[in-house]
Amino acid sequence: MQPEQYKKLCVPGGVPEAMSARAARADDVASVKTKGFRAPPAIAFCDRPTCRIDEACEASGLGRSSIYEAMKAGRLAFSKVGKRTLISVPSLLHLIGVAR
Repeated sequence: MQPEQYKKLCVPGGVPEAMSARAARADDVASVKTKGFRAPPAIAFCDRPTCRIDEACEASGLGRSSIYEAMKAGRLAFSKVGKRTLISVPSLLHLIGVAR
């Protein structure tokens, strides 16, 4: 990951393009309750304690398979909350080599 890409993750609202597009669509349909749309995070990505798998893929550039393989190998810390899998953001940043 290039330093300028890392900087984008570490500013409030600095989310990958796909997540920004999702947030923009959420603003367009703010008056309609639609499952699946989420507001952008209030804190910088690198300061968050956890993220979802799709957010980890988007932020790191890794595919879902690579994320799951890293989890299985113990290189990526995660936890299950109900059916949702949450990935430790510091662990993800360490995995891709941009640990603070």
